[in-house]
Amino acid sequence: MKTGGNVYDFAVMGLGGIGSAAFYAAAKTGVRVLGLERFDPAHSFGSSHGVTRIIRTAYYEHPNYVPLAQASIEAWRALEDFTGMQLMRLNGLLQVGPVGGSVIKGLQASIEEHQLAVEMMDGSEAARRYPKIGFRSDEICIMELTAGYLLVEDCVQSHLTAGTMCGGQAEFNTQVHNWHCQPDGTIEIQTSKGNFITKNLIVTGGPWSPAILTDLNLNLRVVRKPQIWYEVPENIKGEMSLLPCFLFEDDDNCFYGFPRLEGVGMKVAEHSGGQDITEPDTLDRTLRQTDTERIEAFLRFRFPNINFDLVRSSVCMYTMSPDKHFIVDRHPHHQNIAIGAGFSGHGFKFAPVIGEQLVRLCDGNEFSSMDFLKLSTRFNSVNSQ
Repeated sequence: MKTGGNVYDFAVMGLGGIGSAAFYAAAKTGVRVLGLERFDPAHSFGSSHGVTRIIRTAYYEHPNYVPLAQASIEAWRALEDFTGMQLMRLNGLLQVGPVGGSVIKGLQASIEEHQLAVEMMDGSEAARRYPKIGFRSDEICIMELTAGYLLVEDCVQSHLTAGTMCGGQAEFNTQVHNWHCQPDGTIEIQTSKGNFITKNLIVTGGPWSPAILTDLNLNLRVVRKPQIWYEVPENIKGEMSLLPCFLFEDDDNCFYGFPRLEGVGMKVAEHSGGQDITEPDTLDRTLRQTDTERIEAFLRFRFPNINFDLVRSSVCMYTMSPDKHFIVDRHPHHQNIAIGAGFSGHGFKFAPVIGEQLVRLCDGNEFSSMDFLKLSTRFNSVNSQ
């Protein structure tokens, strides 16, 4: 039931990829929900922009992510049905690396534990199948046909639209100045548009999470991540549009990319590395020579016979947790505050299931499948602050 007066049942602080999903997850339960966002809807200033994000179930980071990825695919399909928007295209994902590398070892663990349907081949077979791509003969190549990509801005906007359709109130271009818990257990949020009172708070601030959660020592790092789009010669545009998504590990470096999309080009980015950022508001969004050097060296090696023409760039941010796993848990001192942070460059695909988990954490009815993402299981020092 909706509460009366000026008290919201839930407030969501930050309406990017994860926050927009939490906004919808709370609103569809029929309670009174407020979403707060400092920028426009589906903006390009944080971590959830750049046209595409990979979605995959063969997960090298940890086998525990596999059931969450499978549930996320179903949740994205349900959102597509609800909004009438196509958000996901499962055109396949080719993941490549050396036998002893972290990608292949992690993939093999997830594939074995969850009996995933994938196709494994060596570099020679992959080269025959994908003649435009260069492979080393001793590399392991794993093709997941049921993987693909999400249209990231459309996904954020669809969650916002769905949440609003369910009765949620979203306030954009609204700066949060401060928040504090009151004696009666409610939470007061002070913003540029006035003060709001809520029974439960979900904090999904992305790169601004360290500043929002100053009472916790989460040791989050924010890193600058350029995304670059290239166009290819006219005679191979069709062939490059039929490529699967791809991810290559080589000498501890990791690059990924997407097929060419009409009107957009072929997006390529580096998952590894990144420059540390101390203040997200002053992020340098201009494209630097060092941004293009590494990516274009990758392209010359992996696509040796193609002339790429740089047509577009964007810069986003990863918010890295110390162990590169997400933080999805209650605030250790306030049981009615849920935190989603530290998504470390691989969290967007899980937005629907994490959004629902953040709501459930406040209700005390969370999914046990996400226990491995809790603060208490990894950073005990946080609970002792």
